[in-house]
Amino acid sequence: MGGYKNTFRGPQGLPLWTFSMLDVVYESMTCPRKAIMLSPVNRKKKKALYEPGAFICFFDVATKISGIVRGTRDFGTWCSIFVDSAFSNLDSMKTQIIPLLAVSLLIMLGCTKDEYRHLLADPESYRLCKVLNYSSSSDPTPHTFMELSYSENGNLILEALYDYPNTLFTYRTYEYDRNNALVKESIYDGEVGNLRLGTYITYAHENGNLITKLYLADGTWIRTEHFEYEGENLVNTYKTDASCGIYHQYKYTYNNLNLLVLEECFMYNGELEHTTKYTYDESSRKIKTEIFNHMGETTQTVEHNYTGSSTLPTEELYYDPLGNLTQRRKLIYDAYENLTEIRILTDHGTPALFKKKFVGKLLIEHITYSPAWGYAEWAVSRYEYEKYPK
Repeated sequence: MGGYKNTFRGPQGLPLWTFSMLDVVYESMTCPRKAIMLSPVNRKKKKALYEPGAFICFFDVATKISGIVRGTRDFGTWCSIFVDSAFSNLDSMKTQIIPLLAVSLLIMLGCTKDEYRHLLADPESYRLCKVLNYSSSSDPTPHTFMELSYSENGNLILEALYDYPNTLFTYRTYEYDRNNALVKESIYDGEVGNLRLGTYITYAHENGNLITKLYLADGTWIRTEHFEYEGENLVNTYKTDASCGIYHQYKYTYNNLNLLVLEECFMYNGELEHTTKYTYDESSRKIKTEIFNHMGETTQTVEHNYTGSSTLPTEELYYDPLGNLTQRRKLIYDAYENLTEIRILTDHGTPALFKKKFVGKLLIEHITYSPAWGYAEWAVSRYEYEKYPK
């Protein structure tokens, strides 16, 4: 069975994705490098299913801002979420930021009960083929949608974004080597009806590490990004360019069980920006996340609580620098251990940050709510899957 693009993994299994459209805001933010979204290449050369939860960080972010600035709606969702929620630790990336940024209600349109049963029985036989984005779940038509195309051996080769009903406004193409490893990503944008190559990214593997280089269409080098591994563990990432040298560096330290215990963020000139420490219990369950500023002062602490012997956290408690409880969150899962809901527990109710539905392990619905708007519905997407060709 073919995959689409194969995946480098970061700390705690988080996929490393990047899209150059998103770099504009990343250049000005001090968020950890753990949040980078890097078009994946599997170091083991194993093919994998498309990961819709991660992919939305390109699609939904790229579409959300279109009503404000005509074109590629580049990163407003990330900005809003970081301002509203100040998620700055890796655990939040896995259980909160990615679901929040997904801003999506994923629905396989027109599926019969039999088709749902097929998905439940054999989800790995299906791949994502279309994503439709809505402003709200009551909208009859999407404002944008994306179509995905694959090669004969299952690699994703095209992501095309349209304004509804059929106006193409940007697309990306992907090229692979004979081992199905991603080697080039090309981004086309500009004037609608006359899209041209804007930038491209090359991917290279050296001694088990990944190096990506971003260029303008004319071949002018913009910057290089390095991802260094020790075994399966990502231990160091950084950018380089002609003017800044090494910058936006993130170092990761693991214990003897390969659990991430320390993350250090350096911005420019090797200056420490912040650190994040992770504490685990005897069952290797993360029980505490502590964030410190460059002076070593605590800025936030999160406690992760569990029910019985479960390895899935069911409650998160957020504390300010003085140790005051600022927020309680309840994490809800389905029978397949998919995180389906995070709710804020308050004296006035339990508003949801998001709600998701799955068929087995396949995400099919996702709706996100905005804390800044009183937890009103933020955005909706609907996903369609297709069966892998035989």
